[in-house]
Amino acid sequence: MLQIAIFHSDRFTTPELAPLREQLASLGKVSYFPFLAETPEKLKQYAAGADCIVMDDVPLTEDHLPDFPELKLISLLGTGFDTIDREAMRRHGITVCNTPNYGTENVAQHTVALLFALAHRIGEQHHLIQSQGWPAVRAGIIEQFPIQEIQGKTFGFLSYGLIARRVQEMLSGFQLRFIASSSRSANELQEQGVEKVDLETLFASSDILSIHSRSSPANHLVVSAELLALMKPTSLLINTARGNLVDEQALATALANQQLAGAALDVLSPEPPLPESPLLSAPNCILTPHIAWNSLPACERLAHESYQNIKAFLEGSPQNVVN
Repeated sequence: MLQIAIFHSDRFTTPELAPLREQLASLGKVSYFPFLAETPEKLKQYAAGADCIVMDDVPLTEDHLPDFPELKLISLLGTGFDTIDREAMRRHGITVCNTPNYGTENVAQHTVALLFALAHRIGEQHHLIQSQGWPAVRAGIIEQFPIQEIQGKTFGFLSYGLIARRVQEMLSGFQLRFIASSSRSANELQEQGVEKVDLETLFASSDILSIHSRSSPANHLVVSAELLALMKPTSLLINTARGNLVDEQALATALANQQLAGAALDVLSPEPPLPESPLLSAPNCILTPHIAWNSLPACERLAHESYQNIKAFLEGSPQNVVN
């Protein structure tokens, strides 16, 4: 019988998902673990004999594979797969799938929420009311907290995929000019109402720059001091993709020097951030704890998509394969 190990299983054990658990049980013997398996050692402790593991992005390399002699399928709880040696898994006949569609709506919505929180200086006003009271905020409101109108501005995407497309749709009423640095062709982007530009033009031209890239060795710390220096002093930067795309020290310095007007990040590197992370105290910076995906409907979609990954694999037509 197929042995299935599911980590972070609180996403599978809600009353609403009882039918899904029955479907999973029809595929094999399922073990639920209500915690993250952050390390290969912890994964081995609970799932050494599993044929299929459903998990977050645990760092797995070829050196760990002798500990998992029966492993045939890894289904990742999320879109990211940068911590797994996918080529090594492929060589050993292990299929790796992700769940790319569950959080598109949520991450796009969170991106837009962060944009308006920045443009309207909501966090700063709230904290000042708490610390100094309503009159202190009202007294200097025009000088301290001018709202940025986004109507007619240039909105830039660093990478353009499903989430970026949904952000564009959500903002369609603001007559924005959309540009992107993307692997997609200029014709593909043009069909979506987006102008293809190079990386330098993206940073120099964007009034709002939203990051939607996958993490890879090629784009590690792609948001560098050199590119940040090209941004307008009135510009806003948003990252709901991966923390290691941004040079956090360079961003904190740019914010302190007013090279850009504000930044909002749902992802950092590492997570949780170290106490000395420069962004924890950076001016005009909003941080959320990697929760852009987090809604009950998204969790249900994640569970269903994970089930479909296992079912498709057993039927000989694996889906969402990333290796």
